[in-house]
Amino acid sequence: MRLWQEQMLKSRQLVLAQQAKSAVQQANKAQRELYIGNLTPGAVTEAMLSQVFDSALIAAFPQAAAPGQEPVCKVNIHSDGRYGFVEFRSPEYANAALQLDGQINLMGQALSIGRPASYVDPNKVHQAAAQAEAALAAFQSGAGLPPPGAGAGEAPLPGSAGAHMAAAGNAAAAGHNEAAVAAGTVPAAAALLVTEAGASASPTPYLVVVGMITPEVLEDGDEYEEVLLDLQEECGKHGAVYEVKVPRPANPKAARHLFGTGNYGKAYVQFVDTAGAQAARDAIHGRMFAGNPVSAVYLTAQAYGVAIATMEQEQQQQQQ
Repeated sequence: MRLWQEQMLKSRQLVLAQQAKSAVQQANKAQRELYIGNLTPGAVTEAMLSQVFDSALIAAFPQAAAPGQEPVCKVNIHSDGRYGFVEFRSPEYANAALQLDGQINLMGQALSIGRPASYVDPNKVHQAAAQAEAALAAFQSGAGLPPPGAGAGEAPLPGSAGAHMAAAGNAAAAGHNEAAVAAGTVPAAAALLVTEAGASASPTPYLVVVGMITPEVLEDGDEYEEVLLDLQEECGKHGAVYEVKVPRPANPKAARHLFGTGNYGKAYVQFVDTAGAQAARDAIHGRMFAGNPVSAVYLTAQAYGVAIATMEQEQQQQQQ
């Protein structure tokens, strides 16, 4: 039992360390790009957005007025014209532009400015990796062991979606033990950690769920469609579901390579009301799918919109 628990912690520590490395590699662009929403469809152009942000930032950064040093590097507006993404020359420019959320009016509309859903703070990921390493060290020294029988009441998440991902027999029993480790005195960093931009501390109708999507699901079209239906059904047991979105690469063969980056591996669920989302979150958060802990996090309305917009933009770019 102890050996199995130690192997689980080692595996989790390795995953978090890899995420930390990936976050550093992707940090440069991720920290320089912002989501711009509430655009007037058909009226706002990429050149207009570029000019608006260049003008606003040059006032605070006079050196940006020099030719070739303009704050904005690139602008992409979605085909429906309601939102876009602006890439800045440096993270400092992006941070400054982020403070202008709701303060810039363009064509009679106050612009909504936020981080893309794919943004991950590298410092938080590094901290999670360090905490996971500390949890493993504490476990190996004999500290942090769950008390005998801890987690005995835990069970894998029920429902039709579980038929796709929950393992049978010994794997289900292992799920109990893994839940016990996460629920015991081992630091919480040993459990799945989600550093989600736009997470809400209070309940909302929007959830992002991690731990229920696998690379295999994203690779196989039939399985992908089936899991979408299963997620809709499982979440629908707890409240009225408006929509379920699962980001999938335009080229499914790239699923394994992209899995765990950006939004790949996450499921987004919008409920008709907050009560439904809260009931679903309480039911699935911390449960198990195929030995993996499931994490469900509330999102703000803006963060959910950004996530869906980012998903659609990535699909369009990959299809080009």
